Amino acid sequence: MRIPTGPLVIWLISPLILLNLSCQPIAKSSAEDGRDWTSLRDAIVAKLDKGEIDAAQQMIKQGEADHKLSPKNATFLRIELLGRQKPIDVQARTQLLDQFTSGLSSNELLGFGNLYADIADYETAALLFEKAIRLDPDDVSSRLNLGMTYVQLHRFDEAERVADIFLSRPDSALSDFGWYNALRTKAGALHGYGRYAEAMTFYEKALSRQPDLDDFTIQMEYLLSAAWLGDPDRFEGAVRLCDSRGGKGYLQRPFYVDSLRAFVLVRRNQPDAARKIVEKWRENAEANRRIRTYWKRTPDRTAIAENWNQLLNLLPANALQNPD
Repeated sequence: MRIPTGPLVIWLISPLILLNLSCQPIAKSSAEDGRDWTSLRDAIVAKLDKGEIDAAQQMIKQGEADHKLSPKNATFLRIELLGRQKPIDVQARTQLLDQFTSGLSSNELLGFGNLYADIADYETAALLFEKAIRLDPDDVSSRLNLGMTYVQLHRFDEAERVADIFLSRPDSALSDFGWYNALRTKAGALHGYGRYAEAMTFYEKALSRQPDLDDFTIQMEYLLSAAWLGDPDRFEGAVRLCDSRGGKGYLQRPFYVDSLRAFVLVRRNQPDAARKIVEKWRENAEANRRIRTYWKRTPDRTAIAENWNQLLNLLPANALQNPD
């Protein structure tokens, strides 16, 4: 079932960077028999997101009849459907999930765990990654993905333990991409604890491992930690680092950086300077809509949007609420 996000989750919009056994990205949508079911899967999940359970169920049946869904992929979707029904039939879902996973190899468990993570069902993803590790204790990719999933589930102690397993190993133990994810998991756990300066250090180490990777999400995670640290100089230094990396997603969305910058300034009792930043975007409806929808779901993120909205409404400086 999809787990509602709670305090201090910082994986923002994109789910996990999915890994295969060699710690390289894999296709998020590959079916186990090779048929392309991406569009249908996404359409069914969209129905579930809207609460249209009956329509989603019918689409699954039709997908099977049209041979667009393999039996395993159809079961994958039915498990998710059972998790969205109200009330949830926990027993039926658990039984179906047990039946589904009982014959899967560790590599298949990794693949379907990735798919559950891709639709933000982190609880089920974690169960599959854990089972994959039980089958193959040397499964590096499942363990790395499990650590990142634990961050999403606010299980920060467990996430940090997973990261530390890898961080205690010699440099040759992982590819640069593997180190990137282990360091990012450590950073996510530290952010969850509220240890923002330490989180920034590990984000910087992660970014240095993949200097050419265009990953907007980790850049925003890093800047979010910098914003909550509340030191304008450290924040602007972090912005300069992200600016030097560039990336299409980052460069096309400067308003997200400004929303964090305004947050830092208000926390430093500089509301007039913050309002000047907001004024640049006052007439840009799309930028303001994106800020409201991007910074949501958890207190550390909603504080950014709330601060922006207060400034946008030109509230008096003494009416601004300190997000602390």
